[in-house]
Amino acid sequence: MMAESGAKVDQVKIQAVIDYLKAEFPGCEINHIPKGDQIADLFQIIRSSEAVHRLLVRRKFFDDHRWPNALSDVRAAERMRKAGAEIVDLA
Repeated sequence: MMAESGAKVDQVKIQAVIDYLKAEFPGCEINHIPKGDQIADLFQIIRSSEAVHRLLVRRKFFDDHRWPNALSDVRAAERMRKAGAEIVDLA
């Protein structure tokens, strides 16, 4: 089922992203910032009050991938580590 362009993402999927990031980046804080203007959600990995990694998950990615394994299937954490503080964009 496709979400309409202003529809919110299922909170179970949002929580799946947060849980995945907490497991991949232990000891770090995870900030979730809905980006309605981009129809996406931004997740920031915070270490020592600094955003060290960023992940932008677009609605299409939420809708088109199988959960809860979607992020591990695309190796999101590995891509984030390689990108450093640059945004990894999952469309």
